[in-house]
Amino acid sequence: IPDEIKAALEPIKDNEEAVKAYGIHLGTEMCRKILAHGIKTLHLYTLNMEKSALAILM
Repeated sequence: IPDEIKAALEPIKDNEEAVKAYGIHLGTEMCRKILAHGIKTLHLYTLNMEKSALAILM
């Protein structure tokens, strides 16, 4: 895990909702960057966290 992500998670590590929100934010930003570089499709593995995956797609 990159140090910047560890640093962002440290103050919220005990707040499940904040950690989920950060993960959604991070996933959304990653998808935007990938799509901006010409990739046409994405495949998200939900690992039974379909609500988070749907939030990224919204």
